[in-house]
Amino acid sequence: MGGGAALQTGAATQPADEPLETGPPQLSEQEFRLLDRFLGRLNELAPEVQVRITADFVRRFEGRIPRRNADPEAYLVTVFAEEQRKRRSRFAARPQAGAAGRMSVPAERFVEKKRSGWESFRETALRMERSGVGALSAGEIPAFAAQYREVAADLARARTYQVDPRVIDYLERVVSAGHNALYRARGREHTPLLHYILYDFPAAVVASWQYVLLAFLLFTIPATVGYVMIRERPSLAEEIVPPVMVRRAEQAAERTAEGRGYAEAPGEERPVIAAAIITNNIQVSFGVFVGGMTGGLLTAWLLFANGMMLGLGLGLFKNYNALSYLVTFVVGHGVLELTAIFISAGAGFRLAKALIAPGDRTRKDALVLEGRIAARMLGAVVTLLAIAGTIEGLLSTSDASAVWKYGVSALTVVFLFLYLLRGRRYLKRA
Repeated sequence: MGGGAALQTGAATQPADEPLETGPPQLSEQEFRLLDRFLGRLNELAPEVQVRITADFVRRFEGRIPRRNADPEAYLVTVFAEEQRKRRSRFAARPQAGAAGRMSVPAERFVEKKRSGWESFRETALRMERSGVGALSAGEIPAFAAQYREVAADLARARTYQVDPRVIDYLERVVSAGHNALYRARGREHTPLLHYILYDFPAAVVASWQYVLLAFLLFTIPATVGYVMIRERPSLAEEIVPPVMVRRAEQAAERTAEGRGYAEAPGEERPVIAAAIITNNIQVSFGVFVGGMTGGLLTAWLLFANGMMLGLGLGLFKNYNALSYLVTFVVGHGVLELTAIFISAGAGFRLAKALIAPGDRTRKDALVLEGRIAARMLGAVVTLLAIAGTIEGLLSTSDASAVWKYGVSALTVVFLFLYLLRGRRYLKRA
């Protein structure tokens, strides 16, 4: 961009004409100076502190100065600009004495302080315009969004401080580039699918580990409760466990004696079974993900219900001394399958947070940003479910020995660890 030159030299600004009569100031001198200091330090504050103080100022002023902007920060910038116009004779930034052709001292310091951040943001925005949003890792997307909001606020302050018009023009182009990168970026060079599978997908999971952990707890705690319940009160099985599962448990000893596993199938049927299982697992994962749009309530309920049912099933088979009979079937594919469901639910919780607590972003912005990370998490889900479904359809339903099934389970644990470790390293490198 040619606007970079505007940052290197302070162009002359014409002395502003005296403003038309706009009435007396509506803020006290103390309020005006407090607001001035707050806006000047806005981007140095933690996001939660920004939101709290902004809300305090808005409540304090809106009774006297009606709001014409739904964005509280933009409202404060507008209030400050109007108050500055009313106080121009005393408080406006003036050209330095004997320094014709230069910006005022506050404006010069403002530009000097912000220059490197603007340039860094501009370079990232251009990279995204060239290569699409895939140019950023999952961990970089929220940071880029925060920078976009900061540069947009800097543009508002630059207008308030009446800095060089060329600087304002440069900032307008930077903000426009950021907006296009966030909402309309289309990569000219498509990132290879393998790169997403090996790096971006696991990195999104690692960056969202808190949400995945929440899903894990909402599943495993009910599973533990269900297991203990059915072990303490076996009679509950007839009331709350599906009859087909009870029959399977009752037949476990007979099938074991005959050398048959939990869900064995002929070899020619296994590929069809594998495809059906993969489809079913994707549907379950999609359900817990979409549940995030209910504020996470449906996601939490599905995790609770499925976790409780798994615990009841394990406890039921234990009551019939057939736990190993069931576990031998589940163990080969279970690690990847359950992990995929937790990741999918974690993606759903990201959407729920965007709806319920978008922070200092609009809900639309929050959904766009969280949705992009969630989409990458779903990429990891599909990858894991494809492997788990293949194992379940081809190995778990076979008559292979328990040693093979437990061995494959151990390999899936190693694979999962290395897969997420690769994502963590990519996240750190980004």
